Amino acid sequence: MRGAGTDPALGAASAMLNRFHSISTKVLVIFLALMAISTGALTLLGYQSSSGVLEEQASKSMESILVFRGDMLQERLEQLKTQADSIAKIEALQMAVVSMRSGWATVQKNSGDAKAELQRVFVKENPFGEKEKLIKPESPSGFYYSTHEKTQTDIGGYLQGTPFSDVLFIDPAGTVYYSYLKGTAFAETVTGGVWAESGLGAAFTRGAANAEKAVNDMAQTSFSGLRIDTATKEVGIYFGVPVVKFGAFKGIVLFRVKEDVFSQILAKGIAAGSSEQSAIISADGKVLGEQGEKLIGLDPAIYGFHGQALNAAGMTIAKIDRPDGEANAYARPFSFAGEKYLAVESMLRSELNAGSVSIAGTLAVIGLCVLAAMCAATAFFARRLFAPLEKLAGLTGE
Repeated sequence: MRGAGTDPALGAASAMLNRFHSISTKVLVIFLALMAISTGALTLLGYQSSSGVLEEQASKSMESILVFRGDMLQERLEQLKTQADSIAKIEALQMAVVSMRSGWATVQKNSGDAKAELQRVFVKENPFGEKEKLIKPESPSGFYYSTHEKTQTDIGGYLQGTPFSDVLFIDPAGTVYYSYLKGTAFAETVTGGVWAESGLGAAFTRGAANAEKAVNDMAQTSFSGLRIDTATKEVGIYFGVPVVKFGAFKGIVLFRVKEDVFSQILAKGIAAGSSEQSAIISADGKVLGEQGEKLIGLDPAIYGFHGQALNAAGMTIAKIDRPDGEANAYARPFSFAGEKYLAVESMLRSELNAGSVSIAGTLAVIGLCVLAAMCAATAFFARRLFAPLEKLAGLTGE
């Protein structure tokens, strides 16, 4: 009789004890779940709020950089124009423009093909690796070659210490009848073929148009624009100074700008290891960037916002897809020689968000630590809270 009465009591006590354990566990789980949700929510809010603040700070920083870089580019272009004008006004150089053209006509008359003859002498059969070192060939002789001796020496002196790498003379018909460096354009005609689309061709065409508007033998200096020539893949940035004498257009003196003049400006202020990139976009959509102190052409399709940004009063912000990832682009217009350009800075979103990710990570770690501590504390206090009930259940079982 005793065993039969004891078994139901023990069963009830055991059931009550299990219920207490179940309630204790549920309280602990619910509390931890609420803590985990709170920690996750705080981490997410911390990321979003810090991301907004950091992006706003980045935007203000980029605007300052764009103002600085745009003003620097504009100022540098003005300086280049002034330097080109000053050199072109040297009387000896203007006389050389006329004399070298007469010499070209003499070569054309004697050889029947001045282009082939002069390219043979100064390019194909030039004994120097640096072709500008050939001042006066041993043969043939003639007015062009004797004039070339003085012109080459003088221009070498004019170019020293300047931002220009080459000086070219182009006649009104578009023929390059003199070049200091004797590059690929020497003796070519820039009004047709690939040359018409080049920076040299653009500077000549604009310069010839300016020569027609000359007043008192003074014509406006032309500018090729900031570009890389499609055919040669070389930087083709030129200033052209028309030479007008007694109302007659004699030709144009073209100054080719050294590549590092603009690559240094684009690279200035960018920290090593940063994903920040600088670029210049022309009104026609051509994009000039910098890589390893060299100017490179960038894909215009990436910067599809440029049309709208060119007409904006201030800075434009757009999201773009660079080859290395998603980025924010910041653009601000500036003008030179009647043309608009965009100074552009872009930075990967991963770098822009790095600070927010770091903050969110720190909050998550702190939250996990708090969660672990609360887990231990909750387990401890839950055990103490339900201990009397467990004891009561035990006594009831006895």
